Amino acid sequence: MKISSQSQQKIEETTPRVLDLKYPLNVQIETTEGCNHSCFYCYNYWRTDSPLKNKMTEDNASRLIDIILEDVKPFDLTITGGEPLTNTKATLKIAEKMGNKNRGYTLNTNLTLLDEENIDNLLLRNKDFTILTSLPHYREEEFKKITGRDTLSLFYKNLEKSMKSNLRVVVNMVVHKLNKDSVYEEGKYLIENFGLKKFCATPALKPSFRESGDYFLDNNEIAPVLENLVRLKEDYGIEIETLELVPYCLMSNKLKKEISLRRSCSAGRTTMQINYNGDVRSCSHSPFIEGNLLTKNFREIWDSLKPYRENEYVPEECKECAEVKYCVGGCRFVGFREGDSLERKDSRMVGKIDKFEPIAIPELDPNKTYSLRLKAYRDEGDDMFTIYNGRALRVNKNLLNFVLLLKENEGFRLNSFSEKFRDKAERISQKLLLGGFLY
Repeated sequence: MKISSQSQQKIEETTPRVLDLKYPLNVQIETTEGCNHSCFYCYNYWRTDSPLKNKMTEDNASRLIDIILEDVKPFDLTITGGEPLTNTKATLKIAEKMGNKNRGYTLNTNLTLLDEENIDNLLLRNKDFTILTSLPHYREEEFKKITGRDTLSLFYKNLEKSMKSNLRVVVNMVVHKLNKDSVYEEGKYLIENFGLKKFCATPALKPSFRESGDYFLDNNEIAPVLENLVRLKEDYGIEIETLELVPYCLMSNKLKKEISLRRSCSAGRTTMQINYNGDVRSCSHSPFIEGNLLTKNFREIWDSLKPYRENEYVPEECKECAEVKYCVGGCRFVGFREGDSLERKDSRMVGKIDKFEPIAIPELDPNKTYSLRLKAYRDEGDDMFTIYNGRALRVNKNLLNFVLLLKENEGFRLNSFSEKFRDKAERISQKLLLGGFLY
């Protein structure tokens, strides 16, 4: 694809963006804190190895989903844990309630319990779901060492069943010192043997309030992990992503320009985590309870998280960084210890970036017919709207109307616009293409 040198994105200010979202973009709901694996890097600092402890009841599952759909209004919902399939009753109840409202969801599972019966039960209740699974290593010996379980054969067996059931499967590799040199090989193995279409590699974060050992990556080991992920995309044409924020100061200019690797801190800004009993945290890594969704009004909880959205916890060291507008100061909870300030520096930060490296905006082919990917949109007030398709973009009323017109027409070409409007249509379309809304 050609790149227009005239349409380089330029950012003049270095202040982080304030997100005045009325509702989160997505929520994670934990049906259990128990898991049948015991991965040493697990961020569930409270977890036990007993899958029978701290489970969501079916009644609470039903009540929480009603509250989420009515009051929280996220675009996406993820059922997670622990391992959610150690609590199939609550997990299936959520799937059913989402299906009754014609809403999809993501199931975050290690796959080892997703046998044919569970697949059938899930599909019976709601066919619209994606599987997000974690594979810490594709070889048996390393897999067993990391998870403490000899269940890799079950993973592969259930992965094959899931693919044959035409489910969308995304595999994430949580990366640490024991598997950091196997990212490319694992992705290649899954692509060539199972036809995987999307592979993620996410450097493990040191959990909060817990001694975490020396398994976690040093700063100089993170960029090579992401470079191997990009190499998979280049060699096989698959989708890639990293599921947690990696500070931009650790990245080369090439990595910073890879849109799928550019993440911001989402804690209290675009997401929130709901525990098995309704307790809410700003994100999955936070040790702090912000309120309980079964006993406290959602609006009160969301308003209490406003300091995150207003960037009050951005570290002082980051405030003049050229990338702070997007990175927003790194992760607030990596390696967090009791008594630490939320304004503390992310331990992976290596220094202020002096110059913003712009992302080249793709040039559109005037004769190509483009289609729109739009999952939903939402009114945020003050003539601003959020359009969403896995990624979010803030737009005003005029731009929203343009997007809805494109959707209604089921495709468009730039040369179909009159000359009077073509330049403006091109600028808007480039923004949509860069945001993943056009194909």
